[in-house]
Order: sequence, then structure tokens, then C-alpha cells
Amino acid sequence: MSLDTECLCGTIPHVEIGPHGSALAVLSGGQAFMRRPSPERLRRDAVRLRRLMPKGRGFTLFGYGPRHYAEAGLDGLADSFAAILSCRSGPVQLVGVSYGGLVATRIAARHPSLVSDLILLASAASFSEEGRARLQRQIQLAGQGRYAELLSDFGGTFRRPWYNWVLRARLRLRHARLAEEMNAPDEILAYLEAAEGAEETDAHASLSRITARALVIGGARDQVFGQRLADTASAIPHARLHLLPDETHMAPVERAADFRREMTAFLADSGSTMSAKNPPTAGREKSLVRKGTADV
Repeated sequence: MSLDTECLCGTIPHVEIGPHGSALAVLSGGQAFMRRPSPERLRRDAVRLRRLMPKGRGFTLFGYGPRHYAEAGLDGLADSFAAILSCRSGPVQLVGVSYGGLVATRIAARHPSLVSDLILLASAASFSEEGRARLQRQIQLAGQGRYAELLSDFGGTFRRPWYNWVLRARLRLRHARLAEEMNAPDEILAYLEAAEGAEETDAHASLSRITARALVIGGARDQVFGQRLADTASAIPHARLHLLPDETHMAPVERAADFRREMTAFLADSGSTMSAKNPPTAGREKSLVRKGTADV
């Protein structure tokens, strides 16, 4: 597969893997603005992300630009990405990873004609209570330049202990270099504060305007979004929810093959028309989640 890197409008970094002009557009998670942006870092992120993508499909991975994009809030950030996506020929298949899903849902709601399919990987339209508490802690750590503690906060979101041990070991080894590897505190803060300032009620009220087919996939024990995964899927008219039992926020890393399989099946049906859904009752939804799959 070919690999091409450049900056859109000179400010929004992106990397394209596979056929030029692929309809699959991916918005990165928060690590993309926490680390100092560079073409090489974005390439590495894209190569890792390819483990989740359907085989043979090209995609464009978007990073994040200077803080002025985030200072307009999540809605403003979504509008900026929408302006870029509108330059493509026809609607896109849009994927949001963690933080990227907060933006992706707003693009699909505010600019429905731009998005044909929406996929949220370990993401939802808003944070859970635990996720918001984590966000506030990250804002405090970022503002104080305590980078090792900021990154180690992600350690507890792996399900398997050895992933957490590896992360903490790498942080200890690279502790002296973190200052040069991390983005400037004001850049990190702008994006974190944009998420903190988003109103949950407004986010979920707007989901009914999404006309795209949607797939929400993540861990049933996600510490960042939690119940908001199911709430988001229930609020989008044509959505499917797939929860992996006992998995946590880092399920895309720990269960990449499952994510690839679900995305492949979902995108294979892209040309078909989904009938309008009736939200499941609470009892039925819990039953499906225990099995690991919930279609709503």
C-alpha cells in the first residue's frame, strides 16, 4: 500500500495509506495532540491503526492542528474538519477513535450530507462521569507540565495488566525525553478544555440529526465513555452497537482483530439501506451486551 503525507491547508496534518482519495477518513485519538506533531509520528500512528482497518482498504488519518481550532470548541473543531471533508467528491465514511469520536459525531450531526457511514471506535458523543473526572485530572496535569503522570493516566485503561506494565516501563525509560516529545501545554490544554466545555445534553440532542449509518464499537467496561457508548448508539437513528464483554477503553489495542472484523462487516453493507430502528428496552439491551453484541 502506498503512503503519502502532507498538511492540509498547511495546518491540519494527515497521512494517507492506500488508494489516493479513499472515502475512509479517520480522526485520531487524544494522543495525536498530546504528542508533538510530526509527519513521522503520524505515519507511525497510521501504521498501528492499519491493524483495525479492513484489509485492502485505504484510509486517511487526520491529526490535529494548532490550538486555535480547538479554541472554537468541539463544534468549531468539527466545522473545520467538515470544511476539509467537503472538498472530497461525495460523502465520506468517517471513523472517530476515542477523542476523535467526539468530533466525528458532531461532524455527522452538523453536516449530515458529508457523512455516509459513521464508525466510533471506543468512543461516544460525550464522556461518562468517570471519563469526565479523568479529563479534569488530565487538564490539571497538562497545565502543570507533569507529562509522565499525564500519560500514565492512560495505563489504567488497559484490561490486561502486562500492557499497563509495559506502558509504565516505557515512561520510566523515556522520562527525561518527555518534555521534547510532548506538545506544548497550551496546545494540549486547548483540546482537553474543548472537550470539557462541551455540553452533554446538546451533544445527545443533536444525534437524531445524523442520517449516516453508524457503528459504535468498544469495551463493555470502557472507563472513559462507559454507558455513553450505548446512549450514543440509541440516539442515532440508524446505528448498531457492539460491546466486547469485560473489555476496557483500550479494546482497540488489545482486541484489534475483533474491531477489524466488525468494521469489515459493517462497511461491506455500506450500499444497503438500514431500516429505522426502535431502541431496545433496557432488559433486552443488557441481554445483548452480556453476549458481546448489541444491535440497536
